[in-house]
Amino acid sequence: MPSPDFRALADMLAADIASGRLAPGSRLPTQRDFAYTVGIAPSTASRVYAELVRRGLISGEVGRGSYVRTIGEGSTTSVGEPSHAPVDLQLNFPILPTQDAELEQILAGFARQGALSAAFRPIGAAGTRAARSATADFLAGPNWRPDPAGIAFTTNGRQAIAASFSALAPPGERIGVEAMTYPAVKWIAARLGITLVPLAMDDKGLKPDA
Repeated sequence: MPSPDFRALADMLAADIASGRLAPGSRLPTQRDFAYTVGIAPSTASRVYAELVRRGLISGEVGRGSYVRTIGEGSTTSVGEPSHAPVDLQLNFPILPTQDAELEQILAGFARQGALSAAFRPIGAAGTRAARSATADFLAGPNWRPDPAGIAFTTNGRQAIAASFSALAPPGERIGVEAMTYPAVKWIAARLGITLVPLAMDDKGLKPDA
């Protein structure tokens, strides 16, 4: 069965935007997730998103994602960011219309008696059942969700990298990483006796066929 034309897929998303099923400020899936869900090549998904940008329906930026534009919004770089203004990295600006309400709801939960003490209570690597379930939901992708029972927590990213490397490969084995990887990865691999193999990248990360 031939894959749909990228314009037809763009029309489908445009219809969802016009009907309100995709509201202004909504974040779209990553191009790779969209490609996986629809069953198309990542390059086709990229053309779909580029077409929506050309029509002025979405805006996107590498590292921040693609969002449905607000009607009348003049920016094509990111939600709520004037195209003529420089990006100010000194302050954090809300990028979602509902962000304030969502933060208020989260912070209100900490006002409950005992909530803070429970949140700051030391826990082991296994965490809690609720934490493992929430983490599994966060990591879940199309047609896949990790088993919460297999999730472990660390106190920082370097511990997580070291634990992952130790579980994946014994000393003397090799692990593939991004060609431009986190410097600590090299140090951790050296300490564990693991050889890193650089894999090709594009502007969205590792190439699937690398």
